[in-house]
Amino acid sequence: MKHILLAGVFIASIGTASQAALVADVSGVVGLGYTAISFRESSTAVGDGYFQYGSDMSIGDAWQNLGDFTGINDFEILSPIYGNAEINIGAGGSAVTRGIDMFYVNHDLTFGDAFGVGVVGPDNFTFATGDLVSWSGELVFATDISDMVNFTGSRSYFGSAYGGGGTQLDLELIFNAKLASVPLPASLPLALAGLLAMVGLGWSRARRRKT
Repeated sequence: MKHILLAGVFIASIGTASQAALVADVSGVVGLGYTAISFRESSTAVGDGYFQYGSDMSIGDAWQNLGDFTGINDFEILSPIYGNAEINIGAGGSAVTRGIDMFYVNHDLTFGDAFGVGVVGPDNFTFATGDLVSWSGELVFATDISDMVNFTGSRSYFGSAYGGGGTQLDLELIFNAKLASVPLPASLPLALAGLLAMVGLGWSRARRRKT
C-alpha cells in the first residue's frame, strides 16, 4: 500500500509539472504559405521581464537556449491574418491582458535558438517575480512553416531562460511541420479551413488530456 501511495504521489507530481509551463503549438503544411500558433497554459515568473511592443524584437525579448529548430536569424512576423490570442499577467480580478500580434525566431549556433511573441501596445507588457503569466487563443500568420523551421515532422522543446536577464518563465514549444500528402488546395478558403481544422484538433486533444 505504501508503494502504491508513493507511486500515486509521483504520478500526480508529473501531471502538475507538465502543466507548469506556457505552451505554444506551431503548426503548418510545408508549401501552404500559412502557419498557425495556438497558445495555452501558464507559468509563474521567477524574475522581472516584459513582452515586447513594436516591431524590433531581439533575443533579449524571447526565450533562449531552446535547441536547434531554425536556421534563420532575427525573423519576426507581424499582423496575423486570422484569429485572436492574448497574454494575461496576474490572477483573478487583478489580471491584466494584452493581445498577441507577432512572433519571433532566431538561430544561435552557440546558445541554441530563440522564440518569442510581441504584444499590442501602447508599450511593453511587464511582469514581476511571482506573477502568474498565462496565454490563450490561436493565430494564423501568412508565412510558410518552412520559413522558420529546419525539419519536417513533430518536435518539442522546453526552456525557461527568458529575456537574457536571468528571468525564468517556463515554455514548452511544439512544432508540427507537415508534408502535404495530397495536392495543395487551389483556393485560399479551403487552405485556411484545413489549417484551422488541424489547429482545432490539437486544441481538442490538449483539452482531453487535461480532463
